[in-house]
Amino acid sequence: MDSDIIIRGYENKDWENVCDIFTKAKPEEFRGVIAGENILPLQKDAEILKLFQNSDIYVAEMYNNVIAFAGYSKYLISFLFVNPEYCRRGVATKLLQHILPMIGNQAWLLVLKTNLAAISLYNRFGFDTAEEFNGSYNDIEVVVLRLALSPQLKPWLLK
Repeated sequence: MDSDIIIRGYENKDWENVCDIFTKAKPEEFRGVIAGENILPLQKDAEILKLFQNSDIYVAEMYNNVIAFAGYSKYLISFLFVNPEYCRRGVATKLLQHILPMIGNQAWLLVLKTNLAAISLYNRFGFDTAEEFNGSYNDIEVVVLRLALSPQLKPWLLK
């Protein structure tokens, strides 16, 4: 399976697939915290869309089908979404293996405290919890963890 996955740079032709993956995967991220009807699609969430446009995006492709995407903006891992049909098959691992060398040891990200699968994945790559705080998504309060490879460097403060 792993050898069938190709990682490549995002192209405009990938937009519909990326939006579809986001729509399918985002409810998994918020499971038990935010109901699906409160989750905006990527193309309708102005803040997330702006982050997408300002990120370097890579897609995972299998048999010419885009099955996942990841992105980063400076040191922030801004996106890592896998089509739920392909979860737990090493796709996210392969995307992280591809983008982390480009970001370096100052990589950091935000993840919901309840997203145990994602936290476990990032922990395997050496990410540690830098802080826990209350955040919000569409005016719904959530508990967020800031994970970082080198929390002592506080790369989220760097401009």
